[in-house]
Amino acid sequence: MKILIINTNRFDRNGMSTFVMNYAKAFVKFGTSVDVLVNGFIEQDFNDLLVELGINVYNFGNRNRQPLKYLRKLRELIRKEEYDIVYVQGNSATLAIEAFAVNPFRNQLKVAMHAHGVTTSHPFINSLLKQYFLNHFDIALAASQAAGEFLFDGRSFDVVKNGINVDEFGYSNINRENVRNALKLAPNQKLIVQLGALTPQKNYPFTLDIAESFLNDNSTYFALFGDGPEYNQISQEIANRQLTNIGLFKPVKDVSAVLSAADGVIFPSQFEPFGLVALEAQSVGTMLAVSNVFVRELDITPAISYLDLNVQAWHEWIDDLSVGNRYDSALTQKLIVEAQFDMDTNATKLLHVFESYLLK
Repeated sequence: MKILIINTNRFDRNGMSTFVMNYAKAFVKFGTSVDVLVNGFIEQDFNDLLVELGINVYNFGNRNRQPLKYLRKLRELIRKEEYDIVYVQGNSATLAIEAFAVNPFRNQLKVAMHAHGVTTSHPFINSLLKQYFLNHFDIALAASQAAGEFLFDGRSFDVVKNGINVDEFGYSNINRENVRNALKLAPNQKLIVQLGALTPQKNYPFTLDIAESFLNDNSTYFALFGDGPEYNQISQEIANRQLTNIGLFKPVKDVSAVLSAADGVIFPSQFEPFGLVALEAQSVGTMLAVSNVFVRELDITPAISYLDLNVQAWHEWIDDLSVGNRYDSALTQKLIVEAQFDMDTNATKLLHVFESYLLK
């Protein structure tokens, strides 16, 4: 089987791109031929890892800015490489772009559309393209029930569980000490971490409000890791409010190390289709709090708490944490595997889905 995975998002440290990386690695592990098409940008270390795995990485520029060039190049690629599956990741009916590009080849391949989000920043275009989109694919997949309902408008779809390699997300005391030393934390200082893109969705202003409620408490420090359109705004807000108990940092490559260092991880998102880092945090055994908009499928281990977006509730949750207190990662990883959120199980299931459609 030969698969082209298309990532319509910016290929950096976001949930959709992590999903693509995880599944691409697993597909190759099981002997499947994989190529990846990116949307104008891919972080160099992601690109290098894919190439190292023998995956061809194609970049035809930004699909939104140069749609005609993108369409032409995509058709040329499909004609040349003769894929069995074109597997497209996205959030809205703008996936009609890929559906239109692939349509001339529908008699020789199957088109799989994978819904990741529960909202779109292009509502008018989403509405305009929805009917064409719904009639031009073969396989409907979704990261969650909510994401599938949003994109597929009552059509049937299969939920593909996000998965992680739990072996890559275990607790490390060495990593904990290294990260905490780099942050110059005292042994008794509580570290609260938030990881994710600096976008309105992730609700970093709310995190600043939480941190401000601890401003006179030197025993708690907040470290925020991410990048995005709100980075400069959040940085300026931290300075303006003199929030000396917050550090704002660019994304880290070793997420597991940061999760090992943390005494608590927070995700106060305003909306969230899944939240892969919340799964990774549970694998490490770190205590975490998520907003009530997170899907309940993530309620896998006793490490996770769901909270209303009320500063006092989050303050109290953090206040109750103890430095170094965490769940045994061997236990949390076992629960994640039992809940079928491990990558090998999910990748195998998805390949079987693709094979079944190719036989039709």
